[in-house]
Amino acid sequence: DVMFVAVHCALDLLIEREQLRGDRPIGSAQRDYETVHIGKVYDLQLDATAGTQINVQRVLDCWRGDRRASSFSKSGR
Repeated sequence: DVMFVAVHCALDLLIEREQLRGDRPIGSAQRDYETVHIGKVYDLQLDATAGTQINVQRVLDCWRGDRRASSFSKSGR
């Protein structure tokens, strides 16, 4: 059982995380932010700043439901 889930985060927070990690090429956060979701259809989209409990509940609700839309959905339901 596969779900295609997008996780969105504000660009300024991504850039901050990129710099703190120190193992990413500078500028990759912005490049990914601008391109990674283009042309994708997700079963669920999450906001990284919403908090773990909220996002976990949203994932579980989606997983238990029958309204998936991504290309990973069994029947495109």
